[in-house]
Amino acid sequence: MSRSKPLTSSSLIAPHVHLSESVLLKNLIDALPQPLWVSNKQHLQYFNDAMTDYLGMNLNEQGHLQWQSFIHTEDLQLFLAQWHAALDQHQNFETQCRIKRNDSHYRMCSLAVKFHHEVDHLLQWAVSLTDVHDYFEIQQQLSQIVSTQENMLDASADCINIISPEGEIRHSNSGCLAQANQTAEQDQDQDHSLCWLNRLSPEARKSGQRALKQAAQGLNSRFSSKVQIEDQPIQYWNHLLTPILDQQNITQNILCVSRNISQQKIAETR
Repeated sequence: MSRSKPLTSSSLIAPHVHLSESVLLKNLIDALPQPLWVSNKQHLQYFNDAMTDYLGMNLNEQGHLQWQSFIHTEDLQLFLAQWHAALDQHQNFETQCRIKRNDSHYRMCSLAVKFHHEVDHLLQWAVSLTDVHDYFEIQQQLSQIVSTQENMLDASADCINIISPEGEIRHSNSGCLAQANQTAEQDQDQDHSLCWLNRLSPEARKSGQRALKQAAQGLNSRFSSKVQIEDQPIQYWNHLLTPILDQQNITQNILCVSRNISQQKIAETR
């Protein structure tokens, strides 16, 4: 995009509009707390006071850096591609990229571009900036925590499911996936949906239903089951369901740990 031209108060509106209205409109844009960058129908652009404060530089004045220099170099090419595509098609879009703030630190920001197609509208387009860096960091931290928890669950040889109070599987560790794949090779008719009860053998589902109901009510529960796979010894399993409660002691999730106790059963029968 070409170098932005300074937008004076008189160029914000059509020529037939009174100058006082032009000043009023400029003052209105400057009074908004949202950092804005706007262009009128004559392609003259203006950065409002909030944008100037955020960037630490008044880009309306000649001789200053162009706006592209405030976008992180790793994000610039993607933004320019989106920006030029939007200009060509006059389509609104939203994106996130890192913007250099007045303290020279880059912050993750959400940029929303809105085009005004009405012929008599004063503006051609407007770009609003919202600093979302704090939310971005929280999201990154949560993603790291979830990844760490998943790695911890995968480190266990047990089959560990996180299920909803209604019995829908929300996460399964690698031990469960290995068991499911092994069972699927032997039983093509087994239900492999996200319903936890349907993952149990038919004989164990009634016990599983009772245990699930107790866990949904906030109580620890357990039951046993056995699985018969063709040409293999019977597998004995112990299932422990632990409710995960919120601050109001309402069950949000249920941690189900299923352990293969076949070796223990064999030792007990000797």
